[in-house]
Amino acid sequence: MAVPRLANTYQQLTLEHHALALVGFFEYAQATAVVERRAYRWSYDPTTATYQLSVNTDAAHPELFEPMTGRWGRSRTLPPSLRLEAPRAPIIFYPDGRAEPATLTLESAQRDRYLLTIDGATGHASAEHVRLP
Repeated sequence: MAVPRLANTYQQLTLEHHALALVGFFEYAQATAVVERRAYRWSYDPTTATYQLSVNTDAAHPELFEPMTGRWGRSRTLPPSLRLEAPRAPIIFYPDGRAEPATLTLESAQRDRYLLTIDGATGHASAEHVRLP
């Protein structure tokens, strides 16, 4: 009887889940920035593997951001089995629909990875699965 390798399947599902969750997070930030006419900032701390969304609360001071409250404002942590390579600078989503262009790489211990891309002109986020040899 053949026994499936469930550990690899679980790792693949974990990677896919978090890649799609990040894309959803970016899409939420972009859409909310447009609807509320306020800039949103996504930031990542590689030392703790946490990311969070902040909002600009004062249009006269576009550099000032405060952490969001509620469900979308809480800090989220990636599992230890995943590694995220993200830009050092935060990613800003602007009220006109634009965003800071960025490419992030989310990788599992099995060398499976997703390339997450944010288009600067449209703010659109996407994920592409890449399997390394």
